[in-house]
Amino acid sequence: MFYAYYIEEEKKYGIVKTWNECQALTKGKNARYKKFENKNDATSWLESGALYTPKSKETSQLHKDATYFDSGTGRTGTVEVKVCDVYGDSLLPFIMPKDKINRYGNYFLSENRTNNFGELTALFIALKYSIKYNIKKICGDSKLIIDFWSIGRYNEEKIDKDTIDLIEKVVKLRKEFEKIGGEILHVSGDINPADLGFHK
Repeated sequence: MFYAYYIEEEKKYGIVKTWNECQALTKGKNARYKKFENKNDATSWLESGALYTPKSKETSQLHKDATYFDSGTGRTGTVEVKVCDVYGDSLLPFIMPKDKINRYGNYFLSENRTNNFGELTALFIALKYSIKYNIKKICGDSKLIIDFWSIGRYNEEKIDKDTIDLIEKVVKLRKEFEKIGGEILHVSGDINPADLGFHK
């Protein structure tokens, strides 16, 4: 496994072989990083500008009129949430106050939130947006959120009250969404336009 990183202020970049090395180099800095299976792909990503969402993305396998969601722990060490269209363009400005949106068009959760809570938050926002704008498909790459939590299947002993409260809100919204003909689909993280690219 290879981790490519780019530190904006220092204009410094490189490729390392472990997450711990990457984290040590980038923690607390305005950095972008991504995991790759091989060094060639990591090098290509750096050479193309180290962007999380390519300017032109292959969309033939994707639903053109769907809302996409994801979350990841990166940049600042806190969980970041992304909700976007098929081209990777953020939809948050249409559903959230501008002061809640970071300069990447995404949303940072408060500290100590898990990535699963981030995925759940992302689906909550995606549901709100899709119901408001009559979008019939929502796609994400978290099977835990899509197949379990969002239909009310979870282990109460293993998660905190805030997460349970949000699960209940998402379950309610999902039922509302499905009543108007909506569906939530699983897509691979490799082609998810909302993929933030910096999961561990």
